[in-house]
Amino acid sequence: MLLFKRYKNIIVLGTVSFFTPFAVSSGFQIWDQNASDTANCHAGSASEANNASTAFYNPAGMSYLDKQHISLGFSQLVPRVKFKGTVGVSSGNVQPDDFNSFNTKFSPANSRRSVIVPNIYYTVPVDDNWHAGFGINAPFGSTLKYDKHSWVRYTGVETNIQVVNVLSALSLRVSPSLSVGLGLDLQGMSETLKTNINAVGGNAPSESYSVNRVNSLAPGFHGGVLYQLFPRTRLGISYHSPVKHKLRGISKFTGPLVASLISVDSIKTHKIRTNVVLPSTTTVSLFHQLNQWDLLGSLSYTKWSCIKNFKFSNLTGIDIDSNLSKRLTIIAPASLHDTWNLALGTHYHINKEIYLQFGLGFDQSPVRLTGRSTRFPDADRYAVSAGLHYQVNSAFNVDIGWRYIIIKKGKIKVMQQNGGMTTNTIGHSSGYINTAGVQLSYKF
Repeated sequence: MLLFKRYKNIIVLGTVSFFTPFAVSSGFQIWDQNASDTANCHAGSASEANNASTAFYNPAGMSYLDKQHISLGFSQLVPRVKFKGTVGVSSGNVQPDDFNSFNTKFSPANSRRSVIVPNIYYTVPVDDNWHAGFGINAPFGSTLKYDKHSWVRYTGVETNIQVVNVLSALSLRVSPSLSVGLGLDLQGMSETLKTNINAVGGNAPSESYSVNRVNSLAPGFHGGVLYQLFPRTRLGISYHSPVKHKLRGISKFTGPLVASLISVDSIKTHKIRTNVVLPSTTTVSLFHQLNQWDLLGSLSYTKWSCIKNFKFSNLTGIDIDSNLSKRLTIIAPASLHDTWNLALGTHYHINKEIYLQFGLGFDQSPVRLTGRSTRFPDADRYAVSAGLHYQVNSAFNVDIGWRYIIIKKGKIKVMQQNGGMTTNTIGHSSGYINTAGVQLSYKF
């Protein structure tokens, strides 16, 4: 629940669902940073070091790449989220147990959107022991857009989050069996969130809209160690630091509800402010070669618990006194816990040019019941993957990967008090994500 007692102007029409931990959910952390790792459910990502993307996964792996390497590709993510349940809408603020005040409607809704996530990496040997690498990728991101006629639009109709990461890295071969690496990251983050507002519970003439757009630029770092345990076995450990974003942007509230209070139909401010931390991730990976088989595994730990709450300032909307304002403040508690991600994979070598790839994965959700909503419909996930690696010639290879993720059913029971409108959502969410990718790698 929001902290009503501490702040007079704490309730903002249509923005309460903006202040959920949706942007930094484990389910929306993008593990697929090249098609080869998509095919393995990213198993062995910190130990395989088979192309230039190791500059991101574990920069110590660059010591295993001879010559210059360039790798570029994309993954297409097609998430589908289903909500089944009821959404109640009421004018004014309602007590948590006052369900008779709601105009309630069974409002199933679907979100199905496609997003393309590109990547490019380059590594070069500096001398016999040092390597350098560069890259651009997208380690976080999400997209949701619900049916515009469902009442779910009053809890959050559209969400778009993008994080673009530019990285540089160095690796050092300390000994024939030990390599270390360190990289710097510069992240650009942007969010766009839209909500429909209706103070009289579904009467179309009063339908208004809240749109919030924020962005930031913030630094981080990543590093790793890669150790050759045996001639055919490698152990890798990587770490990606938390990145603290200071987001600034525009908040706009428009529609008949505004026009009913002032002579114009919208108000806007360029001074919206908030801080968000994208959490750290530590990964331990193993890579082992057999005769025709390679075995890969990764265990990752992400510290979502570093996120305690969310505070946003200078928002447009209607306060608890039914006045328009550009200086509203909102605080929402986070209810996240640290998570584990497990990935197991294998390669089967048909011949010297072709091998098949397979993977299984489990991704724990950081979300508890109190934090789950239609804008943040996250739950534990299970994944299966497959792919193909083709060595066209000694310098050029192609990877094709596919992964299917099942999102478990998650219960949603949340009330959002939004100044002139209160929504009460009861139901459950479920879904899946289809991912397909292509990666082209060349050494010269």
